[in-house]
Amino acid sequence: MRKTRSPRSAAAAALIAASLLLAACGGDGDDTDVATSPTSATDDGATETTGADAGSGTVTVEHAFGSTEVVGVPERIVSLDPQFTDALLAVGVAPAAFVSSDTYVEGGIFPWQEGLDIGLAEATKIPYDGVTYDNQDVFNAEPDLIVGSYSIEDQERFDALSSIAPTIGAVDPDRQVQRWQDLVVLAGQITGQDDVAAQVIADAEADLAERAEGLPGLDGKTYTFVNYVPGDALYVVADPEDGASEAFAALGLTINPEALAAADGVTGRAKLSLEQVDLLDSDMIIILANGGDPNDLIGWDALTAVQNDAVVEVDFVMATALNQPSSLSLPWALDELGDTLANAAG
Repeated sequence: MRKTRSPRSAAAAALIAASLLLAACGGDGDDTDVATSPTSATDDGATETTGADAGSGTVTVEHAFGSTEVVGVPERIVSLDPQFTDALLAVGVAPAAFVSSDTYVEGGIFPWQEGLDIGLAEATKIPYDGVTYDNQDVFNAEPDLIVGSYSIEDQERFDALSSIAPTIGAVDPDRQVQRWQDLVVLAGQITGQDDVAAQVIADAEADLAERAEGLPGLDGKTYTFVNYVPGDALYVVADPEDGASEAFAALGLTINPEALAAADGVTGRAKLSLEQVDLLDSDMIIILANGGDPNDLIGWDALTAVQNDAVVEVDFVMATALNQPSSLSLPWALDELGDTLANAAG
């Protein structure tokens, strides 16, 4: 059922983005080659498919830890992170179990996942304690396929999960946060819902384009997405290719160039000292404060976004929606950010 090749050297990079975000929240208590029937590809060519139909054949997925074969259509998929859960839901499939946290999300289900009426509420919730989850809980869910990205943090975890069921890790280990489009394509392939997946992507991208047309003033404006950890540092999105950056790019926004310069080639997230607040200066700021008060930061009041009321302080739910974007989370998040986006557009 499962074949595994040696892991790609960049596997560890896929873990850093979301782990920084999620670990910070917890402390306060981010190329696919698939063999199946149709040929499909994301616009950057990350996913290629050939061979037999997923419903009657085998899908082979290359990922951070090698390759995994999925025979037929899985009936009990366990999802270990929200992006994969959303991708499955988007193609009309509820996981048998999914990693969840009642601590950060009431009932363990995100707002954009509610009301879909496809069985998520009945799925088993695998507890997340702010740091990790228990492999035994995954085993108890009796999966026939396990999917995750940053949540499968190393070879040891992958091997442990693979002993339970075929396991798929980060499909693009060069990205700290996966492209939501790639995960939807993959979800469609492994569940035999390729056509549904294609329509999901088309509809979501059309929605982003419509929003961009409605806010032409955003074109060329800058933004900073920052995780403020009081007493520690400022962690900023500093990679235009990162999955968390693409929705903003679709709206015409670009990452604050000062943050990019300070990152000095770092992939995904850059760490700034608490004294480097001036490097956050941009037309819009999205900040996760982890219980702190950004107003305590020296120089905060002088920032352009602060003066123009184009700052939004997000909670764990909103941070997840933006930091691990999906076709489900983005419309919800952008609706919530409507006033801030309008202020940034001018």
